[in-house]
Amino acid sequence: MHSPPGRGSGGHMHPGVTVFLWSSGLFPSRAVLPYVTAQLAGSVAGTALAGLVWGGAVRRVGHGAVHPAPGTGTVELFLIEGAALAAVFTAVALVMTRPALGALIPAVIGVGVGVVVATLGTVTGASINPARAFGPALLSGTYEHFWNYMIAPVAAPALVGLAHRALRTRRAAVPAPAEA
Repeated sequence: MHSPPGRGSGGHMHPGVTVFLWSSGLFPSRAVLPYVTAQLAGSVAGTALAGLVWGGAVRRVGHGAVHPAPGTGTVELFLIEGAALAAVFTAVALVMTRPALGALIPAVIGVGVGVVVATLGTVTGASINPARAFGPALLSGTYEHFWNYMIAPVAAPALVGLAHRALRTRRAAVPAPAEA
């Protein structure tokens, strides 16, 4: 994560980001499980805290559990959530490959997530983050479509990360043109 613009913080609250960075070769393997565990634990802790603070109101809205629109099929939900995140992570990867644009990464992420939430919120629930879905599902006992909200937002960034790594490796292997 880059915040404020251009500075790396190392903090991210999305398991898909962790997996994207790891699959891109930019995050140590040994840190993936602790990061993802902390992200999911934070989801549970945040949801539980909301329940303690607002009590019955949180229970009445199912602890904020994510739901797709009626009629949205399982495969459709998986593909839409995955494709939306793949688009966001592709945009981020493109900006990451150009060091001069590094300061734009937070804006690309913010605009990308904003567009996804605005366009998909009423269709898929626009969870796009397993940590967003995990705590509310666990505390509300709402597991319908749970695997979609846990796997698609990790699988898509992983695939983009692998492609990003392959392209970086390929680009590094191409010899520079000889000077005339």
